[in-house]
Amino acid sequence: MQSKAGAVQLETMKDALRPLFSRRKNISLEDIGLALRDFYDDRKLKTDSVISTISDLTERTIFQPEMSPAQFFSQSWIITFANAHDTQKNLAAYLLLDALNTFLKRAPEAPQDAQGHRAIRAVLAIDEARHLLASRHKALSDNIRLHRSKGLMVALASQSPDDYDGAGDDYLENIGLPVCFKTNAASNQVLQNMFRGKVSFAALPTGVFMTVKESKPIKVKAF
Repeated sequence: MQSKAGAVQLETMKDALRPLFSRRKNISLEDIGLALRDFYDDRKLKTDSVISTISDLTERTIFQPEMSPAQFFSQSWIITFANAHDTQKNLAAYLLLDALNTFLKRAPEAPQDAQGHRAIRAVLAIDEARHLLASRHKALSDNIRLHRSKGLMVALASQSPDDYDGAGDDYLENIGLPVCFKTNAASNQVLQNMFRGKVSFAALPTGVFMTVKESKPIKVKAF
């Protein structure tokens, strides 16, 4: 929902959905939408953000759960949301992150070689990450914080360092390899934590980026 549901809306949703969840195990978004609309119609309640949100979510078929998590995450996927409504895009992204988080919590630790390097089982790469960073979704934090031992590598790409400011908790400090090309954006606290100190990116020449090696910021020529 675009705004947090109020106390009355939350109670209405509970009352509308309690019978559905008490008698069935497999429940679709369409089932939830039908139960909510029937409840509102029976009590002659006005359409509100609860109904408009579920209408957005059920207007089109976003996905079908045809694979187990193990089958899904054993394959490579490029998932785009270019023309999706924000409601649909957010739901799909959040469900994917939640599913990955739950799947890895149940997975054994990734094997290590003699030098202690972990095998990489999965890579989660997020372009235009500012959208997810702004949402402060817990599963993104969990995937960054908790699952390195399970063999997950997370890569976040964004146009501006400002996108990482105010991202929520300190989980971005767990990013092991920050990379930043030239930008006039100020070095905010999150970036200072990433780069182990106050750094400036404005003077970097074209093709050179700043990263961290042995806990110190260094410059690397990429092209």
